[in-house]
Amino acid sequence: MSKAFLLLPLMVSSFVNGANFKSSNNRLEECRVLPPIAEGDMSKKDLEQEQELCAIDLYASQVGMCPKTWSTSAATMILDISETGLSPAAFEQSRCGDRKNFERLAKFKTTMNQSGTSGTTSASSWMYYKLSRHLDTLVEVPVAVLRTVDKDILSKRVASRARGMGAMNR
Repeated sequence: MSKAFLLLPLMVSSFVNGANFKSSNNRLEECRVLPPIAEGDMSKKDLEQEQELCAIDLYASQVGMCPKTWSTSAATMILDISETGLSPAAFEQSRCGDRKNFERLAKFKTTMNQSGTSGTTSASSWMYYKLSRHLDTLVEVPVAVLRTVDKDILSKRVASRARGMGAMNR
């Protein structure tokens, strides 16, 4: 137990690596990876997945963003829409409810602590990921990185389409 408490200062230290993006509103967006944890068992696959997540360009013509509305924690599903022949705008307008048929590239978790919600904290994903590798857990915890998104783009492409869906994550 004390091993985990010693790691907390390391968890909040500066993020490293990653990529920068510009939104269509010309705002800087970032993707960053948490620094390695002492004695953490990071696999080659973990490190590759961190870089793959940071390489996703949310403004690419083959990437769609849809609200995750089917459970209690709010999120944005980042989907590969290359096989649809639709633009991101057309896909997001007409197909976001059809979550079964598209490859999920990532899930973008948001912090939501308002009354009536399940109380999701996005930073917990990073800590679960890094601590699971340090503690060598039996449970498979997905790779997590920090990715910022222009709030106006997120509102227009995702949040505005989630209204009225899922009582806990409107």
